[in-house]
Amino acid sequence: MSQQRPAPNPILTVLLWGAFFFLGYQILQSSGCGGNKVAADDSRTKDQVYERIVELNKEGNDTALVQEVAIYGQKLKAEKDAGRLTAADVEQLVFDAEIIKIETVYVNSLRNNNQGKLNTAFTSDFKNLQSKYGETELWKRQVPVAPVEGKIEGSTVTPTALGTLLITDLSAMNKGAKVLGYIPGYQMMEFLVGLTGTSPGFSYWFAALMLAILVRLAVFPLAQKQYMWGRRMSQLAPYIKEIQEKFKDKKTGKVTDQQAMTLETMDLYKRYGFNPFAGCLPALIQLPLFLIIYQCMLLYQFEFTKGHFLWIQPGSGTFLGMPVAPNLGERDYLIIIVYGISMVVTTLLTPVSDPTNVKQQRMIGISIALIFSVMMFFWPLPSAFVVYWVFTNILATAQSLYVYRMPVAPLEPVQTTAGGAIPTTSRDLNGKTSVDPGFFGKTGKGNSKKKKKR
Repeated sequence: MSQQRPAPNPILTVLLWGAFFFLGYQILQSSGCGGNKVAADDSRTKDQVYERIVELNKEGNDTALVQEVAIYGQKLKAEKDAGRLTAADVEQLVFDAEIIKIETVYVNSLRNNNQGKLNTAFTSDFKNLQSKYGETELWKRQVPVAPVEGKIEGSTVTPTALGTLLITDLSAMNKGAKVLGYIPGYQMMEFLVGLTGTSPGFSYWFAALMLAILVRLAVFPLAQKQYMWGRRMSQLAPYIKEIQEKFKDKKTGKVTDQQAMTLETMDLYKRYGFNPFAGCLPALIQLPLFLIIYQCMLLYQFEFTKGHFLWIQPGSGTFLGMPVAPNLGERDYLIIIVYGISMVVTTLLTPVSDPTNVKQQRMIGISIALIFSVMMFFWPLPSAFVVYWVFTNILATAQSLYVYRMPVAPLEPVQTTAGGAIPTTSRDLNGKTSVDPGFFGKTGKGNSKKKKKR
């Protein structure tokens, strides 16, 4: 027998969609997508495409060059499939083209003072290339590029030298950059780190903890409202289930009158003065805050390379085959696993708002945790940001458990079934009730049989 599927929790739905949109945006950014389609009917040879790449590199036209590099990769793949190039040849040629692309973006970003574009080139393109080839001979290769006065004097550059230029100039840009145009993210992080003396083994991770505490205090009232909203929803759950059972066919389990059931459910919310979507606003407000904190810590990523935390130490090597970050400015896979575990634990320890829909809400929450965790494996995040988010999960779980142990007042109707407001009673100086609670009947009409005695 099939049963009516309960409505999903709006807070978790908002968070899930937010996670999908954020993940999609980051994948597009890091993969260089977003309209760079390779023309299938391009009749040029791979050498002709490479000549165009060289021309665009000299011109500093990074926008057109990105398109050409994508076409060049397709041409090389076709050559390999035809047996005219080996896999090693294709790998080297693609590597050279990627370095030329990054160098062109670097030059163009300096020319136009475009900190955002340079940051994307470093965190996505360069870091991904480094993670793949950093330990190979290709990383020592002299790649032919257009010279840049005061930066690249010769006609070639090594990836290591290009990385040094990127870090130096991007670090200088980060100090003056403002998140959303007015938040001095770099200076904020510098202040928090400086409070404890800029100690490599303590100050940097402790700054992440202090930031998590400050943010939690800022969202505490919103989170409190959200959790209490969940508890009130839990109180209404039995009444909602009764309404669902009322309009359900006993044999088929299907709803007989969806519109009538919806109207009666909305009337229930109205009668108790309850907005079923009130819990969405706090969740929506907290999502942009996640992005703001990320941007602030990203501006400070090169300073985080001076900090250590637990196993994140210089020369740590690998753990279970996974590379361990040498500092808090690099991506660390083990701390990402800890983050994923903390997200799942937070989900499991947070009481659900609808006791009749526990399984679905738990699954949505765990799905969000897994999505963000998997995303972080492919997204070059400073491990300091992941440490910050682990602390945030711990604080959020503590607040959740605290709120759900607080007493909550029983539900009381604020309106009659006819829509009239139920008046509040008060007492006069003699202690007598000034408004008879029975003055209004259930229909909202005056009760003439019960009159006040003088």
